[in-house]
Amino acid sequence: MELLRKHLTKLFFAGWIVLFVLLISKSIVDNARIQQTKVVNGIADLRDIDLEKQIVSLKGEWDFYPNKFLQPGQKSREKIHQNVPGSWKNHNQIGFGSYKLTVLLSGKNKLSTFGIYLNRVGSAYKLFIDGVDRGGNGIIGRNTDEEIPHRQTKLYVFDVSSDCSKIEIIIHVSNHNHTAGGIVSSVLFAEYRNLLSKTNNFLYVELFAGIMLLAISVITLSAYVFRQERDYLFYTVFICISFIYIIGTGENFLGSLFPGIPYSIFMKIIHLALGIHFILYNHLLAKYFPKEKIEILHKQVRNTSILFCLIVVVLPVRLFLVALPLYHIFNILYGLYWLFILFRAIRNKQSGSNITIFGVLVYKISIFIEIAYINQLAHNPRTVPIGYLGLVITFVINVTRVYAETYQMYIEAKEAELDEKDKKIEQLQYNLNDSDYLLAINKIKRNLNEICYIESHTYFCIAVLVSKEGEKTDIQLDTSLAKIIKQFGSQNQLVQCSRTHLVNPKKIISVRKSGKETFFDFDYGDLIKIGPVYMKKQKVKWVFSQINQKTEKAV
Repeated sequence: MELLRKHLTKLFFAGWIVLFVLLISKSIVDNARIQQTKVVNGIADLRDIDLEKQIVSLKGEWDFYPNKFLQPGQKSREKIHQNVPGSWKNHNQIGFGSYKLTVLLSGKNKLSTFGIYLNRVGSAYKLFIDGVDRGGNGIIGRNTDEEIPHRQTKLYVFDVSSDCSKIEIIIHVSNHNHTAGGIVSSVLFAEYRNLLSKTNNFLYVELFAGIMLLAISVITLSAYVFRQERDYLFYTVFICISFIYIIGTGENFLGSLFPGIPYSIFMKIIHLALGIHFILYNHLLAKYFPKEKIEILHKQVRNTSILFCLIVVVLPVRLFLVALPLYHIFNILYGLYWLFILFRAIRNKQSGSNITIFGVLVYKISIFIEIAYINQLAHNPRTVPIGYLGLVITFVINVTRVYAETYQMYIEAKEAELDEKDKKIEQLQYNLNDSDYLLAINKIKRNLNEICYIESHTYFCIAVLVSKEGEKTDIQLDTSLAKIIKQFGSQNQLVQCSRTHLVNPKKIISVRKSGKETFFDFDYGDLIKIGPVYMKKQKVKWVFSQINQKTEKAV
C-alpha cells in the first residue's frame, strides 16, 4: 500500500509538471501572437498588417493633452507625448488628460468590424472612436468630487467602411484614486473575432485555475465537515481567498461579474485577499513543517501581513496603494523564507516537502513577474493564476493522505443516518397503529384552511377554527402537539410559537406588542403569545416576514 501511494504521488507530481509546462507554453504562445507595433508621434501605421490574423499592441508615443478633455474634431497645441502602456510621465499622477491616436489602415479592408481592448486605465476613462462615444469605465472628472472610478476590463466593438484608411482614437482619462494614472496596460487592436478569441483565452486560463481551486476547496471543506479539524477550514478559506485574488486581477473577471461594485470596495477586496492569503499560507506551511520554521520570522510574516490588511481596511485606496510597493518587497523576502523552510524539510526528509517546494517556486516566480508588471518593468504574461494553482495543488497531496479516512467517516455517518431512518419508520408504524393519532391528523387535514391555532392540553389538543362566514368552533384532537408538529411543521403549514401553541401563518393578520410581550393577532380577536425562546426561531421569523409582505401588499 505504501509503495502504491508513492507511485501515485510521483504520477501526480509528473502530471502537474506537464500541466504547468503546457499552461506556461500557452501563455508564451498567446503573447507571441501579439505584434508590438511602434506608435510614433501619435500615429500607428497598420497598413501592412492583416488584422484578421494578427493582433496588434498599440505601443509607443501617443499624443497626450494634459489637464484637458479634448473633444473629437477639436485641435490644441498643448500636446506632449506619453508612452502606452505606461503611467503618466512629465505629468502629475493625479489629474486628467486626453490620449489621441491615429490608426492608418490599408483602405482595402475585407472585414469592417474591429475591436479595441482596454485594461488597467486608471482610474476612469471615456473612449471615442472617429468622434463616436463608445462608452468607458466609471465617470471621468477634473477632480475627486467629479470622478467616479471603476475597474473592469472591456472589449469595444465598432464598424468601419471597407474603404476606411484612417481611424481616430481619443481616450479621456482621469485619475484621482490611484497612485498610477494613465493607460498602464497594453491597448490591443484587431479584427473583432480575432481579438475576442485572444481575450477569451486570457479569461479561460483564469477560469480554469479558478474552477480547479473551487473543486479543491469542496474536497477540503468536506474533510473539515467530517473530521472537524480547524486546519482543513483554514485550507478551504486559503483556497477561496486565492480564487478571489485570481478573478479580481488579470482580466478583472470579478468586476465583470459584479459591475456595480464600488471601486474602493473592489480594490480593498483584492488587496485584502493578497494579505490574508499570506497569513493563511504562512500558517499552513508552519503546520506541515513545524520543526523547520523559524518562530521569529513566522511571526514577522504574520504580523506584517496583518498590518497591511489593517492599512487596506482603514485608509482610502490612493493612500494604501502607497504602501503596496513596500509590501511587494516583503512578499519577495517571505518567499525566500518559505523556500528556506522547505530546503530544511527536504534535508530532514520530511514527507511532502519536495512537491511543496515546487509549488512555492511556481508561485513566487509568477508573483515576481506580476510585481514587475505592476511596476511597469515587464509585460503581463498572466502567470498569476498558474502560480496560485500550483501553490494550492501541491497541498492536495497532503489532503489526499487523510481523505480515505474522511470517506470512511462519511460512510459511517451514512450508516448512522440509515439507522435513524429505520427508527423513524418504526415510529411511523407505531403511529399507524394509533387510531386516535390517525383520526386527529385527518381532522387537521380536512380543516387546515380554517384552523387558526392549536392549543396543547394535558391529554389532548384543541384546534380553534374560524369559517369563511366568521363562525368560530373548537375541535378536540386526541394526540400530542409533538406528533402534530412532525406531520405539519416541516412545510410551515403550522408553526410552533410557544410550548403549548401552533399557529397557522395564513390566519395571522398582524403582530401586536404589549410591554415586553409579543402576540400574534387573529382577525376574530384572539391573541396568541409568542414565547421568548421561540422569538429567535427561524420559522417564527419566517412568519414575521410573511406578515410584513401582506402588510406591504395591502398598502
